[in-house]
Amino acid sequence: MTPAVGGDAGADLGADAGAAAAGLPSEVEAGAAEVEETSSGLETELMDIAESEAGVDQVNERVEDGFEVVETMESYREALAIATESGGLDRHGARMFQIGLEACYQRLDMMMPQVMSLESFGGASKKISATQLSLESLGEQIKKIWEKIYQAIMHGIQLGQQFSEKIFNGAVRLEEQAKSVMAKAKAIQGQPSTREITDAGLIESLFVPGGNPMNALNDVLKTASGLYAAYPSMVGHAAKTIAQFKQPDGSTSLAGSAVYPWTPELIQGVAPRKAQGDNGGMVYESNVLPGGKVLAFNISQNAGQCSAELDHDEQQVGNAKLPVLSPPQAGQICDMVLKLAGQVKQSKAAVAKSIEAQKQLAEIAKAFMSINQQDPQAGERNDLEAKREGVLAIKKALEEPFKSFNVYALQTGAAALKWVNASAAAYSAQAQSGAPAKPAAPAAGQAPAKA
Repeated sequence: MTPAVGGDAGADLGADAGAAAAGLPSEVEAGAAEVEETSSGLETELMDIAESEAGVDQVNERVEDGFEVVETMESYREALAIATESGGLDRHGARMFQIGLEACYQRLDMMMPQVMSLESFGGASKKISATQLSLESLGEQIKKIWEKIYQAIMHGIQLGQQFSEKIFNGAVRLEEQAKSVMAKAKAIQGQPSTREITDAGLIESLFVPGGNPMNALNDVLKTASGLYAAYPSMVGHAAKTIAQFKQPDGSTSLAGSAVYPWTPELIQGVAPRKAQGDNGGMVYESNVLPGGKVLAFNISQNAGQCSAELDHDEQQVGNAKLPVLSPPQAGQICDMVLKLAGQVKQSKAAVAKSIEAQKQLAEIAKAFMSINQQDPQAGERNDLEAKREGVLAIKKALEEPFKSFNVYALQTGAAALKWVNASAAAYSAQAQSGAPAKPAAPAAGQAPAKA
């Protein structure tokens, strides 16, 4: 299995638009062309970050595929061991075994090694001998696949580390961009030429079904604050579980509450909405965030069914509208984005601890792989499979939802700044045209701005 590599080619942010000189309307008369230029550099940076995220996800998916394939191959090995004791496989059974093995290798995009011909499973003595040789060969194949899985895990951690650096660099760029746009917002004068923003992509990024986009942006801040505050405790919880996995007798409880870092106590300030999940689990969700997103935590007694991810609320954009911001509102938006960028930057230390914890998990997974080569009994193998599921669940929790939420936070911050830029352009267009002034439409729940 060849680990996938995420895109590394990235573009730096374009130069910030010049800050407006105080009180001079000419400095905000940039128009639509400048609005696009101001946001294009940040959008390019975010595209590069999204490509890196996709690279990490692809490696993680291949690791999960590898774990599932090995479980399948181990069940084949048990079947071969039973068949050896009962006279060996006949040609039909051998062919079915080969078909299953081919499917395993195809799933991993690996070339299957040469297997014994069906003629080898002819007479009684030949069947036993051929089945025994197949059993031994399968054990070696599983060992090699485990090595590939371990390499993929380590490669994924390396890509995750690179991705995190891009995230933090992106937060610095977002902060710089917010300061530049803040200067433009402070220089806004007069009345806008239109009451609403018509950019469909911007509306889709910031809409909140039945809600106020400005309040929803504040919810992003609250969610980020709670998430990053809980992160150190989550990593500490994971570290204790990792220590339990290392116990020589292997007598670790594998209940979801024992191995999964996200506990209801940790996420109560992040995901206040609660609902019944599948298989007796519980789902905890954040408030609906801009773009109809929700931060969802599925917590179950089965570690393999636990997850934490940024999900999409079922509600659609519909007739959602985005008003042109008043000067005070534009300043508030910029201030929110500055705080959001700062919160992302402050999570750097916890992310570094998360990377170290993931490396420890990789070594534990490698140890479980070695134990598996000792041909454990079925019950012991099931325990190993449960522990592997626990390892994967913890690793995903150490990555998610920070990976996806950090990307979302930067994207939402960039969209909010674009909202300010688009509003500034509306004021600029009115100043250039000399059209009769129209009062700015306030955001839902906001008082109309005074001229």
